[in-house]
Amino acid sequence: MIKLYQYKVIHISPAEIDASVGKDTTNLNWLEAEKAVEIINALKPDKVILDCPSPNIKAYTNFINHRVTKKTALICAHHADLNYPVVGAASIIAKVTRDREIDAIKKKIGNNFGSGYMADPRTKELMHKYWDTYPEIFRHSWTPFKKFIGNFKQKTMEEFD
Repeated sequence: MIKLYQYKVIHISPAEIDASVGKDTTNLNWLEAEKAVEIINALKPDKVILDCPSPNIKAYTNFINHRVTKKTALICAHHADLNYPVVGAASIIAKVTRDREIDAIKKKIGNNFGSGYMADPRTKELMHKYWDTYPEIFRHSWTPFKKFIGNFKQKTMEEFD
């Protein structure tokens, strides 16, 4: 018997991520939890298995349970993508979706900047050249971005009178 699963993909912009990690009351894990709640509330499943990014599985599970509109059997686990095939499939969907988004940005700006990860030299080069031309494609809360902007804004000794 083939079991069918529902899924929903939510796009989270760099600006939304920056707004979330820039607050004292939230971080990337809680943003992810909020988006999980959004998906659960949209799909209304009977059972959900989530890969928990937080070191505190209990707090993460409670956060989600208190926000879902339809009570559901909820499993939050570290490395759920390794231990539950359906979560592994969701990770693949997320990766393919991300890769498509990166390809769309490359077409839009006319630049093959590699993977989009800051460890990629082509991505880093793009940031150095176009950080102010395409500010919407960068997570400004990234340490490499903040460090680059800080170095860019720092004046040299020759600039002082």
